[in-house]
Amino acid sequence: MSTALAQSQSLLTPEAYLAAERQAAHRSEYFNGQAFAMAGASREHVAIVANLTYLFVGQFKGRPCLALGSDMRLKVSETGLYTHMRHLKP
Repeated sequence: MSTALAQSQSLLTPEAYLAAERQAAHRSEYFNGQAFAMAGASREHVAIVANLTYLFVGQFKGRPCLALGSDMRLKVSETGLYTHMRHLKP
């Protein structure tokens, strides 16, 4: 998704954002009709996240918890924000 999309005058519907995001080469967040490009992660960051996710999976085994990485998109119902997970929460 390009920064031109985030700077356009017309507002996006959530459906239009989700359709564009599925085709985009880069991830973005959506809030109040606008899409905002997200920065990419460094190799070191990706390795740390992978290692922590692996450790959490082991710790959560047999419990009603689920470890998810940052690739999961979610909608914050209270605000209408569509974002990608950045933190793991039990």
